[in-house]
Amino acid sequence: MTAGVVDQKIIHAAASAAAGLRAAVCLFDDHGKAMWQDCEQRLVATPYQTTSFACAWLSSQGARAREKVRLISVHDVQGRIILLLPIILRQLGLWQVAQPIAGSHANFMAPLFDAQACTSLGAAQISAALDDGLFKAGADLAYLPHVPAAWCGQANPLGGLTDRVSVNPARQAVLSSDVSATLHSLRSKDSLRKIAGKRRKLAAQGKLQIGRAATREEKLDLLSAYRVLKDRWSAQRRINNEFGDAAVDGFYRTLAGDPHFVLWYIKVDDQVIGVSAGLQRDHHFSMMIISSEQDLFAAYSPGDILVDFIMRDLCAAGFTSVDFGTGDAEYKRRWLPAPVELRDVIYPLTFSGQIAGAGLGAAHTVKAFIKARPQLTSLAHRLAFATSRLTAWP
Repeated sequence: MTAGVVDQKIIHAAASAAAGLRAAVCLFDDHGKAMWQDCEQRLVATPYQTTSFACAWLSSQGARAREKVRLISVHDVQGRIILLLPIILRQLGLWQVAQPIAGSHANFMAPLFDAQACTSLGAAQISAALDDGLFKAGADLAYLPHVPAAWCGQANPLGGLTDRVSVNPARQAVLSSDVSATLHSLRSKDSLRKIAGKRRKLAAQGKLQIGRAATREEKLDLLSAYRVLKDRWSAQRRINNEFGDAAVDGFYRTLAGDPHFVLWYIKVDDQVIGVSAGLQRDHHFSMMIISSEQDLFAAYSPGDILVDFIMRDLCAAGFTSVDFGTGDAEYKRRWLPAPVELRDVIYPLTFSGQIAGAGLGAAHTVKAFIKARPQLTSLAHRLAFATSRLTAWP
């Protein structure tokens, strides 16, 4: 480690100490899990940084994955935890990199945090304590993508670590108990009329069923149907379907046992033609997956009909906000008016981490260049699809 980096650690440690903050690191053992669950009860959190979500993913990764989890806690002068950052350490060449548990399946990254305490202390003090905690955890670099500037109206403490705009966009909408007013604030009267018309035409093709899965067994059956729909959708576009991976499939099937994992469906004569699912926490819903029939019933826009039902269901259930995850898609632009300010944290903690961070930063710039150009993005997906087929040959 260079003198400059040592000096930086001393300065950061002094800054957090001056505010009476203390950073600590805990393993994900029984004590760590109990601490995490206690924080879930009283701190602001996304549904992606909860024990149930983390455990579902870890169960699909093998026995050693849990050993790499670190829980970074920031304590105030009274010893109370005001922030908890769950991360997993991954080996990237010579470097230990702190990343979100569940990787890209965690659509958003934020710590569990006391909004009032973090706001009163300020971004500089919290960032200094986070820096200290990540360094104590043994990380050379923190790579934390999809960090929202705020979560449920509260400033995200991770936002102070970077101003690097995320390569992936996200969108959200505000909901209310007035279903009609909410829908008309999101879509035009003409578009809602067209969706209603297509629903009537689809109902004429057979027995139409749209609803929410009521049991774990029903969720499992619908996840199997989703995988078939996603396989077809991906093959038609010549892109890889990550849900064909056994570990990913196992993760979602474990998640089906979580009551916070909600799944909707649309069927015609018991044939599943659309599936969507996501996670709820407090009064916010975050969509994770969606796919619909692209052949026989495509003319009736089953995806739009399903999303229309979901939005009405969420309003009736008392949800006040919704997002459709990260990434760009036409249906997201149609339904969700407000962009989410997202950042990607690439934060070196050691001298060697600065080298790795420079490489990841360069890769981030290239990825952003490609993502901003749809033709290049399509080409990249097709090349990845072709490569996966070549490597799959015996």
